[in-house]
Amino acid sequence: MKKTYLNLLVASLLLGGFSTGVVSCSSDYDGDISELKTGQAAHAKQLETLQSALTAAQEAAKAAQSAADNALKAGEQAVAEAELAKKAAADAKAAAIAEVMAQVKPILEAYEKSIGDNAKDVAALSGRIEGIEKGLSAIDLGPINKQLGDQAQAIADQAKTMEAVQIQIKALEEFKAAITSKLSNYDGLVQKMAAIDGILKDLKSVQDEVKQIGLDLKDVNASIGTINGTLKTVQDDIRNLAGDVSKQIGTAVNTLVGTLTRRLSSVTLIPSEYIDGIPAITFESAKYTKKEFKNNAWIDATSGKTSYIVSNNTATAEYRLNPGTLTDDDINIGKLAYVGRVAISRANSEENCVVNVASASVGANGILTVKLGKNTTESLNLSGNKINTVALRVPVAAKHLLKDEGEANVYSEYSRLDETYFRPELRFIEGSYLGAASHLNDSTSLYASGAGAMISKNYVYNKSHNLYDLVEGCKFFSTDNHSAMTRADLQSYGMDIKFHVATRAYTPSTPDATNQQKFVKLSGENNSVLTPISSSGLEGNQVTIGKQPIIAATLVDVTNNNVIEQKYFKINFTAEDMQDVAMPLNINVKADACTGVTHNFTWQYMAENVLEKLNGGKGMSKEDFNKIYTSNTVTSSENKGTVVVNVIGGSFDVSTPVMTWTFNAGELGKLKVGDNTMTNTQTVTFTDPTGLHPNVILKITFNISTNVAATVLGVTDPLKWNNGTIKIYPVPMMVPYDGTQKATYKTNILEGRVKPYFKGALPCAKIDVDYADADNSAYIGNALNFPSGFGHWMITAANATNLDAIYYEIANTAEGRKLVSSAATVKVDWSSDINGNTDNRYVFGSMNLKIVKILTINTTISKALVDDSHSQTIDLLNSYSLTDAYGHKVAAVADQQEPYAADYYKFYGVQTAKFGNDIKLADNAEGTVGVRSLASLNMTANVDASTGELTFQNNGAPLQGNAYLIVPVTVSHLWGTLNGTVAVPLKKSDAPLNARRR
Repeated sequence: MKKTYLNLLVASLLLGGFSTGVVSCSSDYDGDISELKTGQAAHAKQLETLQSALTAAQEAAKAAQSAADNALKAGEQAVAEAELAKKAAADAKAAAIAEVMAQVKPILEAYEKSIGDNAKDVAALSGRIEGIEKGLSAIDLGPINKQLGDQAQAIADQAKTMEAVQIQIKALEEFKAAITSKLSNYDGLVQKMAAIDGILKDLKSVQDEVKQIGLDLKDVNASIGTINGTLKTVQDDIRNLAGDVSKQIGTAVNTLVGTLTRRLSSVTLIPSEYIDGIPAITFESAKYTKKEFKNNAWIDATSGKTSYIVSNNTATAEYRLNPGTLTDDDINIGKLAYVGRVAISRANSEENCVVNVASASVGANGILTVKLGKNTTESLNLSGNKINTVALRVPVAAKHLLKDEGEANVYSEYSRLDETYFRPELRFIEGSYLGAASHLNDSTSLYASGAGAMISKNYVYNKSHNLYDLVEGCKFFSTDNHSAMTRADLQSYGMDIKFHVATRAYTPSTPDATNQQKFVKLSGENNSVLTPISSSGLEGNQVTIGKQPIIAATLVDVTNNNVIEQKYFKINFTAEDMQDVAMPLNINVKADACTGVTHNFTWQYMAENVLEKLNGGKGMSKEDFNKIYTSNTVTSSENKGTVVVNVIGGSFDVSTPVMTWTFNAGELGKLKVGDNTMTNTQTVTFTDPTGLHPNVILKITFNISTNVAATVLGVTDPLKWNNGTIKIYPVPMMVPYDGTQKATYKTNILEGRVKPYFKGALPCAKIDVDYADADNSAYIGNALNFPSGFGHWMITAANATNLDAIYYEIANTAEGRKLVSSAATVKVDWSSDINGNTDNRYVFGSMNLKIVKILTINTTISKALVDDSHSQTIDLLNSYSLTDAYGHKVAAVADQQEPYAADYYKFYGVQTAKFGNDIKLADNAEGTVGVRSLASLNMTANVDASTGELTFQNNGAPLQGNAYLIVPVTVSHLWGTLNGTVAVPLKKSDAPLNARRR
């Protein structure tokens, strides 16, 4: 920071009473003018405040540096720059405070030394005037520092009072001069100068009086009383003046701080492209070979300068300004400029810059956007291992320049210049032309074409037309890379399009052999306004209908007066404006889900909804429509539905529909039970093959409604069905048993269902019966078995009357045995394709197949044991039994109650049971109450593995009640394995104790 600005800060601190952007102090320094007699304490407080501000500024700088370092490590360049800007401001603040303290301390020390009984007021006034003078001069501390030195020396001798008065006089004179020169625009302050003049005269008078006394110190002391009165007046004026001055100085200091924080410090290119690793600015320029007319043709020029490069001054480069808060006002944007350099290997040589600043502006976050122009028509791409490089010079705004700083510029780094080229051509504006070719034609092809061929545009005969709405420019880089250029784009490159009627006569042989070129005139800017005329020059005459003149378009470089390209196009004058006549038609129809729908368009409907609206509302007869529109095309928005145009061209029969629209059942879309609606659009385009009338486009929207009744399951016999569930049993054993038959699962799941099995199905519906989770990986049984003539999706409302059985079977496999042993419930769905279309499939009913367990172990055997100390035996193998799903007893040995028990034993493939010896004693047969071990009761029991005999003995006290021996058992059979227990009754003995012990 320059010393002149530090002087301002010193003055602000001494005057006090305002807040700056550098130091904030709450002391009332204006009050100190009259309070300096308490100086030492006040000065110490001032220094303490300054020291606190200094420490805070240093800490802020340190924190900003740390944050910037972290941001750089994280690759956050913008954050780092912002933090470094904060550090710079904090460093400046700390430096300013330190400098202030360095200058204030000696002054305050001098005050303390000079304080005496007779010199307090004089010293206080001297110090205050000195402070004000510093603030107002804001230029140099030298003279005032000298005054302070003189004052300190004067106080040391006996004449210190007189010399001090002389210093005050001199200070006030300089004070006046400073205010007059620096603050002349403040009228209030200038008026106060008049009052100070009076004070100066009084002081000079006092000086003369003191001189006459002869410098006698005692007399001077006596005179000081008078001087003090005068000085009191001066102090009052100075106090008032200091308030105004301090306010202005505060504004000046705040402005200075704001200037420093908004002064440009760096300029960095934001690259949008790199070439060989070097940031680059790219120009997109037009490059062409000028044309000259020779031998009735435009050819490439062969003499003089033939190749040209033109730029549009819109190459863009963006630069990041630091600080990021800068705006246009913070730089001298009008004097932005580039400096150029041609780089050759590692050596640099200064060159005249080949680019210039066309325009520039500063946007958000301090981003400077520059539009670059070229200073040359030569290529920016150099040869011989040379490249053009440029750096942007950004002048700092005048308001941010320091005193005596004539100019300040900040430069960006050097960036490479690159230039790409396109060939300017002519083309038709997208959507405005007929045919497939987007570029204009050569004259040879057009003149060789017949009538109606190679038409590029239809224009109605009774209007004028702007050719700039048809033709534009083209940036041609390659066959696969070219784009449109508006006329404004062309003009930015200094190019434009001009038109004229091709001069050679065009006379197609049929149907019109006249010279078509006589029926058009061009006028307006660059002949861009085309007007159809008769051969005698009449406008709006129908004789021009069908005429097809050829127009020439020329692409020119206006700046260099060169022809770039000349091409041709043919136009056709029509009876009507050739804008398509589009008519939306809404048709509401009801469809049958099985047969679809057919709708006929009658001539009456066509007349009321189409013909009456043609010719701009004037209408058209059926006969004229039928003669003109002899061609038509039909397109569908969804490839559904069919529109057939029956009567177009030639004769017609009013009884025949003009058009027939058909939607078959498969095109009705996804149907559901209830009301269904869908929308389909068909577009019918009627065309005049002669090209003299606009297309008539009927956009027909069909709103189709289809109602579908619900299909529901029929009723079931409650003797077989309960709440939609039927039980699945194994096939019963035939009696008498033949010895070979084995248990299987095969059930007719239609058993007990009353015909009709379902109601409400459409005649075209297809019905299916299948597992609800047929695609599940878990086994749920064999595929359902349909009788001959039936199968999945082969059931209909008609043939269902002949369907009597659908069989559910379970295979005797590991999966099948698991299914049976779990007594699972299998869900079967009835589904319908509403109209035979798989898109309309849905489930309309379900039923459950509850598998019944094939066998269960009977809990209690028929034989019992009696408590005794003697060993007892029971044939457990032939005493236990099973029960099948039908409730039949299944045992190894038949009895009178179930004479077929042994047959069932074989039928179900029951194998020899295996009994376990982990036998318990319980109070109930289920083995759930009072369960205890035999050992705890001094009992023993075991089963012989080979014979199945159970042996029991009580070796302790007799039982006081009945109980059960709970014996584990495992039984394997054809459809799985049963694990459970059998209960052997154990009865207490009624014999006396001595009888048990014999």
